[in-house]
Amino acid sequence: MGTTRLNLYNGALSILGERRLASLSENRGPRHHLDQAWSRGVVDYCLEAGQWKFATRTQMLDYAPSITPPDGMNFAYAFDKPADCRRLIGVYGDGQMVDALRDYREEAGYWWANLEAIYVRFVSNDAQYGGDLSLWSQRFAKYVEAHLAYEVAMDVTGAQDKADRALKLRERLLLEALSMDAQQDPTKTPAPGGWVRARMGSSFRGREQG
Repeated sequence: MGTTRLNLYNGALSILGERRLASLSENRGPRHHLDQAWSRGVVDYCLEAGQWKFATRTQMLDYAPSITPPDGMNFAYAFDKPADCRRLIGVYGDGQMVDALRDYREEAGYWWANLEAIYVRFVSNDAQYGGDLSLWSQRFAKYVEAHLAYEVAMDVTGAQDKADRALKLRERLLLEALSMDAQQDPTKTPAPGGWVRARMGSSFRGREQG
């Protein structure tokens, strides 16, 4: 069963030792406080905390011809940031996206570069990416529950110790979610160290060049 908003609310209430909600329309104080926290951007806050793979989006961007660089700017082209971008992962000069583009700048609400088109990878809150709760990992969902619990703890319970416990739980669950997400990366073969290269000598250099 995938993550739902009701599940997240009830997870947060469970952390605080409060009674569960029967539905998102139940007329109770805790639900109203959770709604307010949700509308303040709880999901965006959590998405911005990591480079979540389930929320990663890639786009090619053409420069904005109506935007001219300010005086002293060393970059010729401005690029609008996608509205759903919550955290930038990388900027690239080609669609293969092997090597990140380092010669760019973020300034005045735009990305600037000397290319007419760039490729960007970013964490998105779009309904087909990070905004789709069914794509969330279980650990990310638990992290969101803990953040929700922390956000509403004082309003719902009035107990500082419960807010403190929710904060500690949130930080632990964030680390667990980040660790699990990182494990989804493909295995990378480390480059040979200096001792190995020295032992291999010219044959290694030949393979590098050829």
